[in-house]
Amino acid sequence: MPEAFDKLWRIVSSAEHEDLAEAILADFFDILPFFGDVANAMRIKDAIDRGVPEYIIVMQTLDFLAGLAPGVGAILDIITPTNTIAYLLRKGLKK
Repeated sequence: MPEAFDKLWRIVSSAEHEDLAEAILADFFDILPFFGDVANAMRIKDAIDRGVPEYIIVMQTLDFLAGLAPGVGAILDIITPTNTIAYLLRKGLKK
């Protein structure tokens, strides 16, 4: 059980997901009010700490700021799944 908790924590708080399923799940968490905002803030800090490319930090910061507006934030999280986009960009740029 601790392994499952560790994986869930990494999905919620990490800026770099191991696979597409993790990125999609992180985007699902972003839709949840308050919880998604806190998770986004943790991912931004993690991205800065890891030295993730600046464009991903900017993208996640914009997602965080847009998500603060009640209702509008949830809609934007559905329309623009930032974690999935960041994952696909990161994987596409490494090839």
